[in-house]
Amino acid sequence: MHQLQDNLGALDFEIPPALQQQLEAVSRPEARFPYTFFADGLQGMITGGATVRDKPASYYQPVVVAGSGAGVTASDA
Repeated sequence: MHQLQDNLGALDFEIPPALQQQLEAVSRPEARFPYTFFADGLQGMITGGATVRDKPASYYQPVVVAGSGAGVTASDA
């Protein structure tokens, strides 16, 4: 019963946002192939610096890829 009470008490614990960000930064695994294709710099090279969306803006959680790469900017396109 004591263990159950301790476990349920842990549900009330909240990590402060600044500490959450710090923990996320140090525990994030290194991006490896093929996930490097989703990095802003490489996406900028693939799209020529144009902003690309995967779905209409009305969809839940739209994905927007924006970036520049290989010396291409939006004004060059």
